[in-house]
Amino acid sequence: MQKATKETTKKSLMFRVLDAIEAAGNKLPAPTIIFLGLAVIVVVLSCLGSLMGWNATGEVLNAATGETEMTTFTVFNLLSADGIRYMLNNAIPNFINFPIIGPTIVVIFGIGLSQESGYIETLIRTSVGKAPAKLVTPFIIFIGLMTSIADNLGFLVLVPLAAMIYKAQKRHPVAGIAMSFAGVSAGIVSHVIIANTDVVLTGLTQASVSTVDAGYAVSQVSNMYFMVASCIVTIIVVTLVDKKMVSPRLGVYNPADGDGSDPLEEKEITPQMKHAFKVANIVLLLMIAALVIICIPKNSVMRNPETGDLIAGSTLMQAVVPLIAIMLAVPSIVYGRLSGVFKNSNDVVNALTKGMSSISNFMVTMFFAAQFIDYFGSSNMGRIIALRGASFLKTLNMPPIMLIVLFILICCLCNVLMCSASAKWAIFAPVFVPMLMQLNITPELTQLAYRIGDGSTNIISPAFPFLAFMLATLKKYDKKSGFGTLMSCMMPYALATLVAWILMLAIWMLIDLPLGPGAFCLL
Repeated sequence: MQKATKETTKKSLMFRVLDAIEAAGNKLPAPTIIFLGLAVIVVVLSCLGSLMGWNATGEVLNAATGETEMTTFTVFNLLSADGIRYMLNNAIPNFINFPIIGPTIVVIFGIGLSQESGYIETLIRTSVGKAPAKLVTPFIIFIGLMTSIADNLGFLVLVPLAAMIYKAQKRHPVAGIAMSFAGVSAGIVSHVIIANTDVVLTGLTQASVSTVDAGYAVSQVSNMYFMVASCIVTIIVVTLVDKKMVSPRLGVYNPADGDGSDPLEEKEITPQMKHAFKVANIVLLLMIAALVIICIPKNSVMRNPETGDLIAGSTLMQAVVPLIAIMLAVPSIVYGRLSGVFKNSNDVVNALTKGMSSISNFMVTMFFAAQFIDYFGSSNMGRIIALRGASFLKTLNMPPIMLIVLFILICCLCNVLMCSASAKWAIFAPVFVPMLMQLNITPELTQLAYRIGDGSTNIISPAFPFLAFMLATLKKYDKKSGFGTLMSCMMPYALATLVAWILMLAIWMLIDLPLGPGAFCLL
């Protein structure tokens, strides 16, 4: 009894802490308002900093000469006459030239068509359904990691599907929900193909790097080697947590615990859909084969025209975003046409339009994010903070590994109240990327560390956008469940993946392995 009472007390304390975090997270304004507020704060601080003579001196790369020079930066007052002219003249260019905008629009064309046609959903359902019984858990995790290319589809489709599969196998469906939730969320760190997240984060990283070194280029595949390898680690870790902790804790499922509703009955895949899916997959394979063949010749249009390299400066790497969009769009159109979803060209255009409408809020947010990042850079406050921050970190005399771990933990803590990966990185990147570059840590490594902090704690954040959907799905199988139930299931996954990824990154840095094509840990 004493043990039970003690555990109950601990759970009650945990619930109170989580309730406080949830309440604080709910009070945060929308990301658009946050960036608008940050832009105003930067403008005001630039005025104060200019009046107070804020400055910093340090070695900075001269883009014209390619050499580092000792440079002193002072704050540019954005409330001065020149500052006001600058903000008014550059409001539209800031948005149009923002690195995220173009790639996001191109990627969403392919993603929108794949979602509206039903091709991606059929791919998920068909792939999971064919998995052997003993490999269901790792296979669902793998599919969850891969759904990162389809943005939110993994949460909306794979999680409910995993619950039904677990129930059909006489396993606890809540364990299926937790396992697949962890797998989909981990996709920001572990996947084998470029996703929209890669485009967004890389764009913000590139914008932040440009304030220090205008010639430094960050590729969308700059973290790809690590992410591909981490797929194996993630699958193993999540499978072990499910097998050793979550499933045993939940025990045998009692159908009477559910709410009696039919939980998202799986749609029937008709013969017409199967035929369309088969043809679409053949088209996709032919396209991939054609791309491989095109890349083989030494004078291939996909190679670097000067060096013949297939990675550094190549058309393949620079055009990876439109290539992925095409690879998604063509088989999706084929599937949609043969399945009857797309009856004419107007349906295809409507699907494209609907895909674009899905990012309307994102585009509004990015307008203000672009202003904030530009103000932060043009005011020179980012450079001053980076130089002074780097000087402070140098006095700590911490090795790069410890600095990166400290940064990951900071990201974890901030993620509890603000889950949007792009919104947080738009705030963090202008500060931490230049700061850590001063300590010889590459932007690619800083970006990867951010991914780890974000990807590990999304599943335990009260501010996570899909929390309500997860709770609703949970209640179909456990009508007495609540936020605490979900957190008690997800906490082991969050801690296990965080520790595993940190250890993996530490080993990566010690061996000095490349993070992606041409991207390393240290400058």
